[in-house]
Amino acid sequence: MLCSCPYRYSTCLCECVWDSDLLWTDFHQKLVDHALISMDTYLGQFPDIKSRIAKRDRKLVDYDSARHNYAAVNKGKKKEGIKITKAEEELERAQKVFEEINIDLQEELPSLWNSRVGFYVNTFQSVAGLEEKFHREMGKINQNLNDTLEKLENQDMSRLVYAAYIHNVKAMHDYNANDSDELELKAGDVVLVVSYENPDEEDEGWLVGVKESDWIQHKDQGKKGVFPENFTQRM
Repeated sequence: MLCSCPYRYSTCLCECVWDSDLLWTDFHQKLVDHALISMDTYLGQFPDIKSRIAKRDRKLVDYDSARHNYAAVNKGKKKEGIKITKAEEELERAQKVFEEINIDLQEELPSLWNSRVGFYVNTFQSVAGLEEKFHREMGKINQNLNDTLEKLENQDMSRLVYAAYIHNVKAMHDYNANDSDELELKAGDVVLVVSYENPDEEDEGWLVGVKESDWIQHKDQGKKGVFPENFTQRM
């Protein structure tokens, strides 16, 4: 929300920068949580799958070798029962190992392949949603920033006394102005103390400022003047 008081403009600018930083941080964290971590988890399956496929290929070679060995033993002119039995056992063992791995992969690979569409669609939709929200919120911040800068640009610098005042004091006694450059005070008046425009004009024991009531009513430094410091008390 834009500030209506000039002395709040610098605060508005700081809030815009702060909100922008928070929005970027939040967007980055959600992007990591909803996209990058999910993507890493999904892609993390592939090294294991690749390793198991390579193992299946090696076991297929072992299985083929056992089949050829069994066939060769059976075709021999002199069939030896012990060799045939051993070759048959090796064939069964090689076949069992290969088929166990192969069956598992036949069940997992189609499921993994089919899951890619849903995973990528959900991930990209999530990223698109995060980007849409980020740009929408950033647009609001930019609009507030532009509005504040326009207000500052159009604001007469003399009306920024609230942003530039040093401190404020309260009049403890009435003071009747003797010259046109002096500020007349009534006990209880609050004065916004500002710096002298020309340091050479500064007199010890005298301050320059504008009464808070005049500032609130007129927003004008033209009503500022000098006054004795010992008639006031710092707040």
